Amino acid sequence: MKKVGIHDNNSDQVNFKNTSLELVDFPPQKNMEVNNLESIKIDNNPEKIDSESVIERDPFGKVDQKSSTFQASMNLLKSYVGGGILALPYIFFKTGYLLATFAMILTAALVYYSTLLLLELVADSGNKPVNVSEVFNRVLGRKASIIYKFFLGTYQMGICISYAIFFTDFFQVAFGTENIPSMRIIFACFSLVIILPLSMINNFHFFVKFSNIGNLLILITLIAIIQLDFTHLYTKQLNFNEHNFGTFTHLPSFIGVSIFAFECIGNIFPVKNSMKEPEKFKKMFSITSIVVCLVYIVFSVICCVSLGVKINQIILTDLEKIQSFFYIFQTFYAVALILSYPIQFYPLVIILEDNYVINKYITTKGKYNWKRYVVRFIVTLIIFVLAFAIPKFASFLNLVGAFAGINLQFVFPIIAYYSVFKLMAPKWKINLNFAVLVFGVIGSGFGIYDSIKEMSEK
Repeated sequence: MKKVGIHDNNSDQVNFKNTSLELVDFPPQKNMEVNNLESIKIDNNPEKIDSESVIERDPFGKVDQKSSTFQASMNLLKSYVGGGILALPYIFFKTGYLLATFAMILTAALVYYSTLLLLELVADSGNKPVNVSEVFNRVLGRKASIIYKFFLGTYQMGICISYAIFFTDFFQVAFGTENIPSMRIIFACFSLVIILPLSMINNFHFFVKFSNIGNLLILITLIAIIQLDFTHLYTKQLNFNEHNFGTFTHLPSFIGVSIFAFECIGNIFPVKNSMKEPEKFKKMFSITSIVVCLVYIVFSVICCVSLGVKINQIILTDLEKIQSFFYIFQTFYAVALILSYPIQFYPLVIILEDNYVINKYITTKGKYNWKRYVVRFIVTLIIFVLAFAIPKFASFLNLVGAFAGINLQFVFPIIAYYSVFKLMAPKWKINLNFAVLVFGVIGSGFGIYDSIKEMSEK
């Protein structure tokens, strides 16, 4: 039986995730430095992207300086932690400690399993695997690759909108106007003024430098939150009630948020390719997945027990209810997301600029023109308009995770795996894949419905 090869010697990938790095297919650029991600500079000479001819690039370091297993695990670990963790305590409290814990473990296991399926798809290649979009292009065809990019673009835009929602809410809390709805539009505009210049930057060097600073601020803030919660544990919340066992009526709300927090498909190949010993990736990935799952559960439960019914959709907005001094950590996180915002916006721009219609509009004789910035301005404006119209942070994350995250993490890998191994894989595995696929589709439907229902409620 002939195996399907998924390798091309000319492949190109840069990957971006949550507050760190997420997958996107970059069109080949002239005069692009490739020795180090921090030195990548995009000039104004775009070429039409060809899915059969893209180049792979290691976004975690120089090509000749591979990372150790520990360094690779840290790269993968920090790619998980972003805006999603801010909504987990709220969604844990609504769903119930025990049920939410079980659902979180199940989510982590399914994400791990679907990722292994993706790695198995390219195991027959004697060289490094190419980017995910190219894998689906080779296995399922160009149309499937285009659909995948649509979901990826939707996911990236969802991340940008969630950041914008956080910025607006942060400024409202900082100025003590969270109970004045009319002030929301003012702070949304204020956030737009801050973010808009960052959306126009073309030099990737700035993105990575400041994103690393943002990661440090996020780590400091999360440690501060845990320390604060430990000193203000509200033990009465541990009484046996629905919040210990769980309420299935709120389970659909948990689905999308947990997928949003765990989605990692875009980081797998870059992290694996950055390792000195890539054969150790599977073990490293399993350990990292367990650690992330435990961190999410412990962090969420501690926040729930500490705040109880006072908990809000963004955990940071609850800090002043315990100790007013901790507004400084709210500021840290806000600065971190502002610094990380371009990392999320940039791949969205690349996906849009690869579109034939938009590419034709923003280029003249093979070079970008001023219309490129008009497109960026319009996209940024749309992001903040949607952020203003959608004030419910956790509900929106549920929508993004249920609609885009589940398709990216579950649906595409399983369908691609089936198309390649349907005659070779054992029957139990085919049945398991089918069950996961059905679970994902049903979960996506319930999550989308529940999120839209919640966002429509006043």
